[in-house]
Amino acid sequence: MENRGEWIARRAYALWEEAGRPFGQDKYHWDQASAEYDLLEATRASSDGREVLVKLRGEFACQDNRSDAKNRNILIVEDEPRIRRDTVDFLDRAGFRTLEARQRCRGTCSS
Repeated sequence: MENRGEWIARRAYALWEEAGRPFGQDKYHWDQASAEYDLLEATRASSDGREVLVKLRGEFACQDNRSDAKNRNILIVEDEPRIRRDTVDFLDRAGFRTLEARQRCRGTCSS
C-alpha cells in the first residue's frame, strides 16, 4: 500500500466531504480513515474489495446456475448508515440478495 499518512489524509478529506463538510469533526474523520487503513493492511484487502468479488465469481462459476447466489440471503446489521449501504451495494454486486436491519430511533437519532 502507499504511504500511510497520505492515504489517511486523502480518505479523511473524502469522509469529511461526504459528511457535508461539518465544522470541528476533523479528528473523527481522521480516526475513521486510520481505522480503515489499518483494516485494509490487516486483511491485505484492496480498498474496493475487488479480490473478494473475483473470488466470489470464481466460486459461483463452478456451479451450474449463477442464480444460486440470489437464493442466499444475507442480513446486514450496521448502525452506521454509510457503512451499511456500502456493504449492501458490495454484496448486491457480488450476486447476493441482501436485507438491511436499520436502527429504529426513539428520541434523538442521527441516522
